[in-house]
Amino acid sequence: YSEEEMKGRPATDFMFEEEATDHLRKMESRCQGLPEHYERCFRRKDGEPLWTLISATPIFDDEHHFQGSFAMVTDITDRRQAVEELRLYKDQLEEIVQQRTAELLLARNAAEAANKAKSMFLANMSHELRTPMNAILGFSSLMCREPDITASQREKLDIVNRSGEHLLALINDVLDITKIEAGRLQVAKAPFDLSRLVRDVVNMMNLRAEEKGLQLLLDQAAELPRHIKGDEARLRQILVNLVGNAVKFTERGGITIRLATGKENGERLLIEVEDSGPGIAPQDQEKLFQPFVQLAESCDQKGTGLGLAITRQFVELMGGTVGLDSEVGRGSIFRIELPAEFVSASDVPIQQTDARIDEVCGLAPGQPDYRILIAEDNRMNQLLLTKLMDGLGITTKVAKDGAECVEMFQEWRPHLIWMDRRMPVMDGVEATKRIRALPGGREISIVALTASVFSEEQQVLFDAGIDEFLSKPYRFDEICDCMARRLGMKYIYAPTQP
Repeated sequence: YSEEEMKGRPATDFMFEEEATDHLRKMESRCQGLPEHYERCFRRKDGEPLWTLISATPIFDDEHHFQGSFAMVTDITDRRQAVEELRLYKDQLEEIVQQRTAELLLARNAAEAANKAKSMFLANMSHELRTPMNAILGFSSLMCREPDITASQREKLDIVNRSGEHLLALINDVLDITKIEAGRLQVAKAPFDLSRLVRDVVNMMNLRAEEKGLQLLLDQAAELPRHIKGDEARLRQILVNLVGNAVKFTERGGITIRLATGKENGERLLIEVEDSGPGIAPQDQEKLFQPFVQLAESCDQKGTGLGLAITRQFVELMGGTVGLDSEVGRGSIFRIELPAEFVSASDVPIQQTDARIDEVCGLAPGQPDYRILIAEDNRMNQLLLTKLMDGLGITTKVAKDGAECVEMFQEWRPHLIWMDRRMPVMDGVEATKRIRALPGGREISIVALTASVFSEEQQVLFDAGIDEFLSKPYRFDEICDCMARRLGMKYIYAPTQP
């Protein structure tokens, strides 16, 4: 069918009678909020059947009114036909063998197509999950900052925050796996301070180790260079995954992180993480690196089962190898070997020497009356950003879509726009392009707030004229730091409670 032939017509017009009846039943279930996974036969224009596999998730607005569905439809007609052909030839041995060979090829292609479809589906779902997570973490953090909350309330909010952070870690892990499987994850090489990275990881993990009465030791070779060129973010996640697992599954003794260099086949960075935990049986060691595999069923701290799978994928993506030496009852040693280019200190960009430990509580006196426009269609995120700005004494207005944002820019002339990426009527990309084309549009700061972390989508934002972007869920200090960079804002700080 052409597009014009299909516009305005219900889906049942393209189904056989029995399929149309079942479709109406499923739509009633979907209105109740039930996701579905099923096969559906459509009627082609020539009358022939078209078999599909449908995965559908209902969509509701903020008032929980049914709006429609997000659906993925995969053509499985060839697979259905292949099954029928296999049934026809089952009594002919020679033809069965030939058919099975053909079927294996079809199955392989179908598996590859299904894997790509799964990756796309999970990536989109991860994107949608990050938006409500922004509100959950944002509002719980805001409430923790209230001076009059009780100790009991603060404890409950801490539980909400920790649970939200755990869910966010799961979302990020799933997103990493899908990006790897889809071939969309790239290694970003740049000079960085290796010593600083390792120190940050040790400081972060040392708190967890001390809570369990464990020793966390760092053993660095004397010749280890301070500065190398590589993917700092991926290396940090590799170390956090390995050390985090060691702390989680070790009940007594300690963990040792060793770093050294090697020159076999070029400059190499050698990393070992050794623990005195329960050890891993030989038959379980290879399974350990598979997604969603968890061997310690009795452990109180359940994870996602993705950390080691992602670690191996990252290491291999960076051109390295990962190995495991373990014996039940005697602990484990994870070994990483990565290619590394050693550089001098002058090649590394200047970074903040220490993280800020004070909390922003307002604007410093003597600054302009800043006007900030919030372009956001999600009611929860509108309210979160508005309260953050109100807490600093900043005047704000809210635009619920891109078209309204363009109009309010012309009327109000804000100093900065928080621009959501996905909005109805007009999205953030198109709104940014139109604002940049208007008088004064080149001078205003526009910062994108997006739940997407794919690099190609980030490039689309920069091409449209976005100055920088923050990923949802964002933190209060990230918002403040961004305004300081874009507008030169100065703040008053209150010491954070220990």
